[in-house]
Formats: sequence, C-alpha cells, structure tokens
Amino acid sequence: MYWQHVFLLIITSFLIFILIYNVLNSNWGYRAHFKEALDIISINVSIIGGIGYFFLAWGMLNTLYLFTLSQPSMPLKAIIIALFTNVFIGFFCSRFISYEYSVLGLLVGAIVFMAITLKATLNFLNKLDYFYYAAY
Repeated sequence: MYWQHVFLLIITSFLIFILIYNVLNSNWGYRAHFKEALDIISINVSIIGGIGYFFLAWGMLNTLYLFTLSQPSMPLKAIIIALFTNVFIGFFCSRFISYEYSVLGLLVGAIVFMAITLKATLNFLNKLDYFYYAAY
C-alpha cells in the first residue's frame, strides 16, 4: 500500500509539473495574463522549487506513515537535520554563487528529509510483524 501511495504521488506530481511548466512557458499562461514574459531565472527557480516540493511531499508522506504508526521521533530528527541542511546550503549558495541558487537549499533539504524518513519508514515496515506482535 505504501508503494501505491508513492506511485500516486509521482503521477500527480508529474501532471502538476507539466501544468505549471505550460503555464510558465506558453502563450496562454503567464504571458497572456500579465502581458510580459518571465525571466529564465524565474523559470529555473520555479522548476527547481517544484522538484524540491515533490521530495518534501514524499517526506511528508513518510512522516504521516511514521506518526500513524506511533513512531514520531525519527521524523522530528529528520526535520531538524533537513532544516539545518536547507539553511546552510541555501545561505551558502545565495551568498557565494547567486541569490537565485538559494532554492538549492530547499531542494537538498527536502531530499535529505525524504531520504531519512524513507529509510525509517522502510525499516519500520520491514519489521512490521515484530512491532505488531510486540504491541499485543
């Protein structure tokens, strides 16, 4: 069931990504409503941010599973680690590369959050029979 939810997340994220990409780049989208084109920097930041939000949503799905299964400690640790990763990389990139690269902090922080919670979720689900037996 977990992998069905992940697959649904991937499909919906892909469809939303296509929709937002078309709104940003097509003549009927942003350009038609605001009478000006977006800079390439804004488009790149939107794309990287969208990918970052995908990983954040996957991490939140994992967190929901872990909270539902009475395992709140690992998601909280993952949030703290991801927050510091996000701030460090975002600040570093915005100061030493260019301001628009601060979105890389979001992307890397979300990937770290997803990876930590994914590992915890899979570890828990692989030992689900043990936890179920120990609970009763």
